[in-house]
Amino acid sequence: SEDMVEIVKGLRRQRIFSIQNNVQYLYVDRVLLYFIDKYKAVAQSPKMQRLYKQFKRDYNQ
Repeated sequence: SEDMVEIVKGLRRQRIFSIQNNVQYLYVDRVLLYFIDKYKAVAQSPKMQRLYKQFKRDYNQ
């Protein structure tokens, strides 16, 4: 998603080469999903909940 791209860009601006390959990118993605699940850090609107659930299903395939 665009938000994830911006997060990764921010990390790289703050710390050069912090994400160097696809495995590291997937790790950051997985950690962020864990954080979202644990702290319910997703907007509570039905649309956002539906999109998030679909993203998780697609991501885990």
